[in-house]
Amino acid sequence: MNSPFPGMDPYLERSWGDVHCRFITAASGVLNCILPADLAARVEERLMVDPEELKVEEHVETFISILDPSDGCLVTVIEFLSPSNKLPGENRDAYRQKRNELERGKINLVEIDLIRTGSWRDLLRPMVAPRDADTAYRVINRRAFPSRIVELYPISMRNRLPIIPIPLRASDAPAALDLQALLDHVYREGRHDRTRYDESCQPPLDNGDAEWADELLRAAGLKG
Repeated sequence: MNSPFPGMDPYLERSWGDVHCRFITAASGVLNCILPADLAARVEERLMVDPEELKVEEHVETFISILDPSDGCLVTVIEFLSPSNKLPGENRDAYRQKRNELERGKINLVEIDLIRTGSWRDLLRPMVAPRDADTAYRVINRRAFPSRIVELYPISMRNRLPIIPIPLRASDAPAALDLQALLDHVYREGRHDRTRYDESCQPPLDNGDAEWADELLRAAGLKG
């Protein structure tokens, strides 16, 4: 069973730890079926530190590296953004620093933002996006080849998730990654059909989207 939403399911943000891990694993598997034979997608980890009032908590976040296994040369990094990337604090600062290092190293970076928590515009700085680019979700491609360029793909909550281009080397055509197919897989594999749609969506939806979502869920028999 797929999500009742036509594209990204905003209720999955309550279970983002599980959803994030499944997206990463599924995406790396798909990419390894379509990448050039001399490249590979690998799941990598980084340790994140969450300072609390009386203690420090650590957790591991995963991301995808596309590289040449013969020499370890890194080509592209793919991030499914988490709240720690978008909320103010040390973790966001560290992520920005890593992003700058990738840019200096001429490594492509794909930021897939399927959460509404945090400010995507603050994360984008010092770059500024057009005012009409405000959508629930988005993908930002930071291409290194053939020249440095940043591409923004706005994603509406009410539409199917797109097939996005994953930039590789200058001599390669981009790899096509179907985000909707990934979401459908993640939803089924994680048994997210058991999501409590009768409970509040976190973070809350805007009024127009809230009304639209309520109508959709009632029609699916998932909300009274």
